[in-house]
Amino acid sequence: MIICRKFTNFQWSIFLFIGALCIRLYHLDRMSIWQDEGATALEINHTSLQETFNSIMSEGFIAPLSLLLTYLFSKIVGLSEWALRFPSALYGFLSVVVLYNIGIILFNRRSAVIGAILLLFSPLHICYSQEARMYSLWVLLTLLSFLLFILILKQDSLRLWILFTFVAVSMLWTHLNSILCCNGNLFSSFYKEAYKRIHQFLCLYDCRCHKLYSWNISLL
Repeated sequence: MIICRKFTNFQWSIFLFIGALCIRLYHLDRMSIWQDEGATALEINHTSLQETFNSIMSEGFIAPLSLLLTYLFSKIVGLSEWALRFPSALYGFLSVVVLYNIGIILFNRRSAVIGAILLLFSPLHICYSQEARMYSLWVLLTLLSFLLFILILKQDSLRLWILFTFVAVSMLWTHLNSILCCNGNLFSSFYKEAYKRIHQFLCLYDCRCHKLYSWNISLL
């Protein structure tokens, strides 16, 4: 792919950053607030963060992170349609960046660019990136947890595990279905460790069998 070779990783990242952000900010306030977004606006329309949190929990929301972040942002820019949806647009464009880095680590630059472009122009992802709900943040945190988990498998370190734990808890505070993603990562980690142990056992067993076979041959 000749075009890919003309750009460095940094240049491709900047290109994808700008494209993802512009597409998700385009006509961000074109549609009026609908029912679920109206619920978001009502939940964050309080004077303090503590009052907002208490109100969210009293309504039965047990994954309040997205609402709390939207509340903090609303204190800076207000409660307009554009302001309510901007955090989701921000999470959406960051998701493209994280997916690009996953592609770089797992495959190569070409695969990373293709994957990022597919997410960049995904109609469903663009739709949720322009909606004042938790789904865009959930996608971002899920991709980020996967990226950190890949780094942990490549280089096991306490710092990476702390970051992974923080992101995993943030996922659970964003959407309860995140437990499925966390369990999948942990199962993969267990599978890798089990595979390594079994491989070591088989190598050791094969080595001992070879020595026993050589000893029997020498007796003959």
